[in-house]
Amino acid sequence: MTDLNPTIASALTARYGKLADVVRELAAPLSDEQFWAKPFAFGNSFGHLILHLTGNLNYYIGAQIAGTGYVRDRPLEFSGATRPSRRKCWRNLIRRLRW
Repeated sequence: MTDLNPTIASALTARYGKLADVVRELAAPLSDEQFWAKPFAFGNSFGHLILHLTGNLNYYIGAQIAGTGYVRDRPLEFSGATRPSRRKCWRNLIRRLRW
């Protein structure tokens, strides 16, 4: 039987890469203030959604599939007061897409 891991990894990488391009396009016109602004009181900023997506990839692809040992703190992805730069958020997301 053929080992499907390389095929699945390649397909996931391609798909997430395309989605990352869309995310980059949506984030490009935002100022740093807009990147971290909540659209309404109980909403999430674009920046926190990027942190959440990165945490999701770290956990499901990294910890569950690749066995990296990553321990996720999901609530912190939405409530953390620390605001990494847009560049750092983007770098972390792209790094997760290139296991």
